[in-house]
Amino acid sequence: MIRFLEVAQQELDEAVAFHEGQVIGLGRSFLDEVLAALELMHATRRLGTHSALAPGVAVCGVFPTG
Repeated sequence: MIRFLEVAQQELDEAVAFHEGQVIGLGRSFLDEVLAALELMHATRRLGTHSALAPGVAVCGVFPTG
């Protein structure tokens, strides 16, 4: 299961709203790309850096916004 910190969820919501404000449908496309990247990260478990703060936590330092 992938969970967001509250601050990360707020940032994602703001990014989706920003992109949607630029071009109708772009916010949804952006969110779809984020979710696809998270699914890939979850599926491979080798992407990202595993955190020493909590077992099972991985951090993706660079996100492809292409």
